[in-house]
Amino acid sequence: MNLLDGLQISRISLKVADLDQMTNFYHKVIGLNILEKTNNISLLGVENRVIIELVEVKNSSWGHQYNGLYHIAILLPSEVDLANMLLHLAQYNIRLGASDHGFSHALYLNDPEGNGIEIYADQPKVIWPYLNNSLDIVTKRLDLRELASLATTNNLQSLPPQTVIGHIHLQMKDLNGFRQFYLEKLQMDLQIETPNALFASVDGYHHHIAANNWNSPIGPLPDKYLGLNYFAIKAKNFNTLKDILKNEPTFIESQNTFIVTCPNGIKIVFEQ
Repeated sequence: MNLLDGLQISRISLKVADLDQMTNFYHKVIGLNILEKTNNISLLGVENRVIIELVEVKNSSWGHQYNGLYHIAILLPSEVDLANMLLHLAQYNIRLGASDHGFSHALYLNDPEGNGIEIYADQPKVIWPYLNNSLDIVTKRLDLRELASLATTNNLQSLPPQTVIGHIHLQMKDLNGFRQFYLEKLQMDLQIETPNALFASVDGYHHHIAANNWNSPIGPLPDKYLGLNYFAIKAKNFNTLKDILKNEPTFIESQNTFIVTCPNGIKIVFEQ
């Protein structure tokens, strides 16, 4: 048994400067439904399931040089859905990246405030690349013409109901802190290691939570800075996790959830 069996990154919360602009982007460009909007918060998701929370912070500063989000990764059900998304994004003047990682095909872009977004489809596990009995990460050019040929519509209205947050990729100054918390305390499996990045998962997935220090972040994100507010996860062993983490100095409990801040200052909400 793994502590995080059945892990799902359920929701990501971002601190933003312009709530209207960001809400419009995640609705029209990314294809999420607006589930609720107030003067300072927007909740967006798939059907009635929230996956992105936007919180407006007044008089704020950009936080890209601090620990926090490298990218949100939205997992689509199939390669056809990824092709439909490609044609949809082509209607907007957005700079796109595209990669074949062996275990997934991915499109990359930034939102209007510079938060990274990956939209991807997994490849069959039988063709995932391995090197010396360990999962390998490759980055090859994704053939966009071939991908586009799979599309069934160029009029995407919303994301498929099965869409989830497949993983979250963090940037942090201290990768040893990632090892200590995510690998040792939470007992995640290290799937891929490079000199400046770690990719961890449970249940044999390629990665649920990754971290890198490629941009040399300078430390935890201050409160009034924009960027990652928190991310939320669900796992089957909620009560066991709570017992293990309740002595963490940052532990906060509320109804059906608890919050812990990892050694790099990133807040995690654990949900039942």
